[in-house]
Amino acid sequence: MAPRTWLLGVFTLLRSTSATISFEIMTPEEAKSSSACPLTSKTARDLEDNKFTQIICPFGIVVAGTTSFDVSLLEYAARVVAELVDGDGDGAADEPAVVDALRYGGGSPAALVCGTSWREEEGGEDIAGIDYGFSCQAHWGGNNEELRKSIILEEAFHLVHQNGWAEVWPEIFGYADDFSSTVCEEMARLQCVAPGWHHPENECPGNDNERSPGDPAPTPLPGTCNEPSCDCNEFHRQAALLVSGQMTSAVADLWLAEHMPATKEAAEAMLSAEYLAVLADARYAQPRAPIIGAYTPPFDYQTTAPPTGDACSGLAKTTCKKTAGCAYKTAGCASCSGVKRKTC
Repeated sequence: MAPRTWLLGVFTLLRSTSATISFEIMTPEEAKSSSACPLTSKTARDLEDNKFTQIICPFGIVVAGTTSFDVSLLEYAARVVAELVDGDGDGAADEPAVVDALRYGGGSPAALVCGTSWREEEGGEDIAGIDYGFSCQAHWGGNNEELRKSIILEEAFHLVHQNGWAEVWPEIFGYADDFSSTVCEEMARLQCVAPGWHHPENECPGNDNERSPGDPAPTPLPGTCNEPSCDCNEFHRQAALLVSGQMTSAVADLWLAEHMPATKEAAEAMLSAEYLAVLADARYAQPRAPIIGAYTPPFDYQTTAPPTGDACSGLAKTTCKKTAGCAYKTAGCASCSGVKRKTC
């Protein structure tokens, strides 16, 4: 992969199905008893041991920051993940099967792991219960906040693509060895072409990376990003976000490969009708607008009606204490019903 605030507090959406989406910053220990991403003791211990002490779970997807990682950037990362799976911001996943793959306990659980250095983020590569830990890589941006955000956006996109879209629709977004998915075929169609695609870690034949349209180089190329999971993944991130209008958004400092177009209009002129149809098809839940890290659930804990019955059960300690109608007692969250007034 290419190297590279929401408000402190709780945003909780209580749906008619009684499912709870929590955006609280938790410790791994608190997450164990949360409904957002109820970690096992082993997962919590692995996170703690590797200094990942800040946990947010948008739609149950783990976003973890080390103790020293900037809180505002961690919140931004979680907002971006939420925008990628809920593009219309209505509080419900655009495609539930994608979230079911990505979330903790799902079919292909992923985590976005954020630290202040490569060494810190290496600790997120082998966490129990996590299929793959995607490094935020924001440290490559130095003190440039906009660059750090653009890097986080790139890695969050890779997470949702690789462990979400590719799992649900492998024939469209997947990584078959023969490059047969729609995304891979489009990448191969533009390999070493100008305008087109060429990952800088790969080598075009004779260093000819300005081939004419319709005359792509054979795929795979020699290089260190020639596997489908790298070459197709990196291409799709750039092409899909170009078409969404990302490069004219508030978070526009994204890496583009040499000879990739820099505008939505030029990208659409280069891409095939089949590929553009995938991006436009609502079934595949691809970004239809720029991702800017501004996701906010429709309701927050200050305006949601006080929970009743079992609605308090499973809330993390901090969430519980801030949620009207709930009380934290005997290492668990419960409705105030039956709890001493002073305690509630």
